[in-house]
Amino acid sequence: MPDTPASLDLDGGLYLRQPTLGDAPIIYAAVSRHREDLSCWLPWVDVTESVADTIAFVESSLERRAAGEAFVYGIWLDLDFVGVIDLHAVDALNASAQVGYWLAPPARGCGHITQAAAAVLGIAFEILGLERVEIRCAAGNDASARIPEKLGFTEEATLRHAQHIGRDFADLRLFSLLSDEYQALLKTV
Repeated sequence: MPDTPASLDLDGGLYLRQPTLGDAPIIYAAVSRHREDLSCWLPWVDVTESVADTIAFVESSLERRAAGEAFVYGIWLDLDFVGVIDLHAVDALNASAQVGYWLAPPARGCGHITQAAAAVLGIAFEILGLERVEIRCAAGNDASARIPEKLGFTEEATLRHAQHIGRDFADLRLFSLLSDEYQALLKTV
């Protein structure tokens, strides 16, 4: 398994860092503060009820990293925690994975997720040597869908009733980026 960075410095005071157990209260506080907004699109918010749940998430992310199954990063702006991005569902046999992300509302609209996702794509294609990366966004979450669109992904399909959110099922828009498309994008920047 190739060595993946535990942290990445980006532009404008933004950086990604693998969460530690000490981050759990900070992450939980952000989720709690923005629970109503986040729960509109993310099914795990309703079952994150305590710091203990967030500790379990951090422990799981460390275990999944060690197994090469997922690479989770907290998104930090200077000293403020603002969200999470990850490369998950890493499938070594099929050289594929998915990117997931969330950002606290006050930090949105500044390009932070686009910058963080571009960094995670570098890990996926340049370090792990993947062939395909997907991003899935709930239908109606246009802000989330703008990220793969900005990064050159192709929208492939709508997965009907693919995610349970609250009491309802949401359709997911499926976007993908292939290795050769990523390489072509690098040449244009």
